[in-house]
Amino acid sequence: MAFRAFTQTHVYEKQAALKEKDKSSIQCIECYDQNVYMGSRDATVQHLILPSSTNGDQIKTRDSRVRKLGSSNPVVQLRVVPLFNHLLVLWDRSVTAINMFSLQPVPALKKIQHVSLFEVCDSALVSQKACVEMVTSSSRRKVIQIHVVGVDRWEVVKEVPLVQDPTSDRYLLRDISTGSSQELFPHTHSRQRVFVTSAGRGEFLLNGPESLGKCMFVMKTGICQRPPLQWPQEVLAARVCFPYILTLQPQVLSVYSVLDQQHKQTVSLRGAKDGVLVFTERDIFSLRLVPFKEQVQALVRLERVEEALVLLDGVQERHPKGGLDPREIIRLHPDIQCGQCEDFQSRLDQENKARDLQALWQEDRNALHHYLVFLGDFLRAVRGTERGLECSREVDCALLRLYAELGEDENLQQLVAFPNECRLDHCVPVLERHNRYFTLGSLYQSHGKEIDALETWVEIVNGAHKDPTCSDVYGHIVWTLSHLKDSDAVWKFAGWTLQKKQEIGVQIFIGRPPDAPLETQDVLAFLEKYPLAMLLYLEFLIHEMKSEVGTARIKSTTLHVEKAILLGRVGEHAEALQVLVHQERDLQAAQAFCCRASQNQDSQFRQTLLLTLLQIYLRSHDLTNAAMDLLNDNAQVFTAENVIRILPDTWSVQLLSQFLVASLRQTFHQRRMASLQKALSQVELMRHKFRLDEEQKCKVCQRDFAEPQFACNLRGEMMHTRCCGPSSS
Repeated sequence: MAFRAFTQTHVYEKQAALKEKDKSSIQCIECYDQNVYMGSRDATVQHLILPSSTNGDQIKTRDSRVRKLGSSNPVVQLRVVPLFNHLLVLWDRSVTAINMFSLQPVPALKKIQHVSLFEVCDSALVSQKACVEMVTSSSRRKVIQIHVVGVDRWEVVKEVPLVQDPTSDRYLLRDISTGSSQELFPHTHSRQRVFVTSAGRGEFLLNGPESLGKCMFVMKTGICQRPPLQWPQEVLAARVCFPYILTLQPQVLSVYSVLDQQHKQTVSLRGAKDGVLVFTERDIFSLRLVPFKEQVQALVRLERVEEALVLLDGVQERHPKGGLDPREIIRLHPDIQCGQCEDFQSRLDQENKARDLQALWQEDRNALHHYLVFLGDFLRAVRGTERGLECSREVDCALLRLYAELGEDENLQQLVAFPNECRLDHCVPVLERHNRYFTLGSLYQSHGKEIDALETWVEIVNGAHKDPTCSDVYGHIVWTLSHLKDSDAVWKFAGWTLQKKQEIGVQIFIGRPPDAPLETQDVLAFLEKYPLAMLLYLEFLIHEMKSEVGTARIKSTTLHVEKAILLGRVGEHAEALQVLVHQERDLQAAQAFCCRASQNQDSQFRQTLLLTLLQIYLRSHDLTNAAMDLLNDNAQVFTAENVIRILPDTWSVQLLSQFLVASLRQTFHQRRMASLQKALSQVELMRHKFRLDEEQKCKVCQRDFAEPQFACNLRGEMMHTRCCGPSSS
């Protein structure tokens, strides 16, 4: 059985006496909805009405009205203007308007004479105004006229002059808005039919030069974006019904594919002419496009799988939803299917003897890759549509396998990160085989298996699994735990998280949203074993949460160093030093605290901290030596008079001699450095002084300088100080 892209139906047969046959033969037709208009050789226009449904290969058409325009000359063109119920007729080199239904003349619209051809603009391009545009080609002058057609008037709004006659020997592209022209390629109108037909938005189909025997696709910019299509030289007319081109020859109508440039179907027609519907001198035939679903099924039955996929790929952009069951396409890819459509009964099961795409892997890997990419585009297009929802599980499973095979990690992660219908028993082995363990965890998570997801990610961090697609799995675990409402899962993994990195792991308690809280006392009790995490959590409670629990907990915690650091961060430096000296009993840590706290502060702040520490030492008799060491180690920081003011009267000068000498030496050093700096500044100033010659005059008053003082403007010009002013700058 041959492949058919179109089915043929006999619409109408014109009856006439034998002696009238030549005179009454059909010359042109036009159609709108169920209305068909025929223009005859004997200057007759006839209106036919088609039924709304067909039955078999022949339908019964109802005759309506007939109008005789004159005694001779054939009707050349018919065009409908449904907006005004006009039927425009080109007859006897004139355009006449008649009513679409009564076929009576429209009195207000006088005939436009001396017209060789005319065309009505595509209704999709017409503005919302109550008018349409019509273009006419003059039979006397080298000019094209633009008309505005209304319900009761039409008028010329623009004339476009041409450098050659419209029926000359080449195609000419003319922009009527800018006036620019572009010659395309020649034709031979005396030996071939010349035509221009729309091939889509901004694209036209032209009959190419006779010597080439090709049709050309030309954009409105004058360039070709498709390769030319080889066809017979005797083509009478052509129409585009995407993705096919219908070409009319004297005896047959041929169907070509725009997608692969191949001939697809031949329809036998005797004495064919031209038109939207195909007609001969006595008959009219209707060609109906076979639904794409049926076309694909027919190609598969005929073992033309590659053509089927090319067809689907080509029509996807214009028909993304379609009516084809996605499982029919999935079954063409055995590696992607893998049993997930076992419950699906294909209509092609009994007759399908086509080789599957598995054979392509050995023959042409590039072709297989192309078909896999197409499958992904197709499944993404139908996913979420009514047809896709009927088999959402099969679609999602196929997409997951496809993304894993093609290495499309971003699409793979996006698929599993949102609600999906992937079957775990089919998809988990696929992800494991491709080492996509991070995605596997996301798949578990999207199916509500939080524990399984976290365990999978933990194994990646521990090194049990390798997954190159995610660099910070640990950070993702922390983020997930911080947003998890299942508190049992949080506590299950909290210890592992903090053992890895306390400063990051504590975020599972700090970064929680308001709708997933944990008891503060439970967290504090848990963090007793993690000092740094405890410190950061207490900071969070005090600074961010303004919690009094944090400040009660600081006072009671046995983590003295952490408590001191936290007290310092809230500004309680004296209490922090008390903790380090008397509770932690770490004098070195106390001095280190002063150094850290005074970073990025002035010298006075550091001296104040050290004086506070000195006073703490002086209050304890057993810390006298520590106080002395503090003074001697930081003599350059302390000011002697401030220290002497707080020292006990029992301390002798001999005891303080080392500190006093170092402190005074530092003071003298600072004074010398200040003096030296002043001297250097004066020298630098002298370097910038100007030499004043005896004949030098003031730039403003042009008088001699009688005093050594003078001023200088931005341009280096000297003047008296009294002459300085805004005008002299």
